[in-house]
Amino acid sequence: MERRIPKRILLYQNIGFMMIIIISWLDEIIGLPSLMMGISHTHIWSEAILETIIVIAIWLPVHIMTKRILERLFYLENLVKMCAWCRKIEFNGKWYTQEEFYKQGFNAMVTHGICSDCFEKQEKEAKLLKEKTT
Repeated sequence: MERRIPKRILLYQNIGFMMIIIISWLDEIIGLPSLMMGISHTHIWSEAILETIIVIAIWLPVHIMTKRILERLFYLENLVKMCAWCRKIEFNGKWYTQEEFYKQGFNAMVTHGICSDCFEKQEKEAKLLKEKTT
């Protein structure tokens, strides 16, 4: 399911660029300004080809960058912060034991951090060590 969302976003982006190309060619074929304002229209096919090339030249880097950003975003969203000392897991700003976290049925990769309780404990121990050495 996670892989469908980026593909859907890219599909919508591609459809948008295709619509720009279609409108450009419709303008050249039908002559939209001549229909709306009653002026004469001459077909300049080289203009439509140039517009198409420009749209494709813009679409290609946008498509590649969007794809890379979406892949990175979905990768980072799957990371979970875990305290390296007590092994609690942070989720939505709250620290859970591993058992509590996995009971909720999350399917995520794990990374490490430090919870506030362990940070305070380590800070106190570091201060005591520093006092002993001075």
